[in-house]
Amino acid sequence: MIFARVWLIRGSYMVLKKEKFILEPAIMYSGFNGSPYSILFANGKDRLFDAGINFYFEDFHWKASLHCVLSDGKSNSLFGSGAARRGDMIGFGLQYNY
Repeated sequence: MIFARVWLIRGSYMVLKKEKFILEPAIMYSGFNGSPYSILFANGKDRLFDAGINFYFEDFHWKASLHCVLSDGKSNSLFGSGAARRGDMIGFGLQYNY
């Protein structure tokens, strides 16, 4: 097969819902399987695990998030200069929804 396969499993649940804020843990696991025979799609395998917490406040216009992302895999592409570098991270985000 010459196509890439991409899949994703994601879930979250609002565990603490008050009048002014919501606390929501979230988890995600995704993967990518490329084909060595494809010119258009990258070759290799990637796995990504993301676990974190989302906090909605101020009439749900603001969202703060803290997530830990673990990544693993090897990507080989005809367009790059070899394998891409992979790494883990902890990230903080702040978002405004009007």
